[in-house]
Amino acid sequence: MIPFDLHYLFPSAIYLAPLILLFIFAFWRLFNYLQRRIAETDFAMIILRSNLLFILNAILFSIAWLLIVAAFMQPVGNGHYPEGAAAKPKLNQPLQLRLKAHDVIILLDASASMAIKDARQGKSRLEYAKSIADEIVSNLTGEAVSLYAFTAMPIELSPPTMDDLYVRFMLVEIGINEGGLAGTDIVETLSSIRKKYFSKPSTKLKTVIMLTDGGDTNIDALPLEGRSKAIEALTSLLSDAKEQHLRVFTIGVGSLQGGIVPDIVYAGKPVQSKLEESLLRQIANKGRGSYYASNS
Repeated sequence: MIPFDLHYLFPSAIYLAPLILLFIFAFWRLFNYLQRRIAETDFAMIILRSNLLFILNAILFSIAWLLIVAAFMQPVGNGHYPEGAAAKPKLNQPLQLRLKAHDVIILLDASASMAIKDARQGKSRLEYAKSIADEIVSNLTGEAVSLYAFTAMPIELSPPTMDDLYVRFMLVEIGINEGGLAGTDIVETLSSIRKKYFSKPSTKLKTVIMLTDGGDTNIDALPLEGRSKAIEALTSLLSDAKEQHLRVFTIGVGSLQGGIVPDIVYAGKPVQSKLEESLLRQIANKGRGSYYASNS
């Protein structure tokens, strides 16, 4: 692109360019005066070097002045393109950059089954889920993040905030059966989050990140037919995800082989729990997101 192709906000500044001739003339007069004074001392070599130095300085000053004039003219784009010419900013109008509002809602399962140590590095499901959530929060760039631990119901640990250090601190404090509530109710959790964040039309971007082993106390207790209807009711909570600018990502924590839930006995027998990927995939698909297995 050559300078004549540019569109200038203040083209009349070009009239400052000829002033360089006046400056050079003034400097030349001053230079000649100094040369005459030097000649009186009979130092011819100094005069020769001074001539070369003056020429070099004059060239550099001319280039600098022309660049200053170009800056005063405020080039903003190529005038050959209609969009560029039409979109030129007005003088004295401040430039505003706006980021679209974006809520990130982290839902972390704190039920008893999350105490099973079948996650990576021999960690419990809860500890590994907390480390994943911590990494997510530390990599956010300007989004408002809120944190919930859920068992039989969600417990708000942090309202929407950009203070990621506070959220990360609250993550560390999450324990099994947070809030003294037992069981796992994903339906109640998503229903509560829906009422608070996306029950009404909004242009705000919303991202839900659920970290869980996929077990749901109520759904797991149902017969096969009843379970299908319960899952359908659950995913219907996300039926308007596109209109709500919502995406739901699920992260499965634990192993497919599973293990025994510590300190939990039902009907005199230990309780088994394994990663339930099917439910988490259905939630993510309905929420226009993706499912991720943390152990893979």
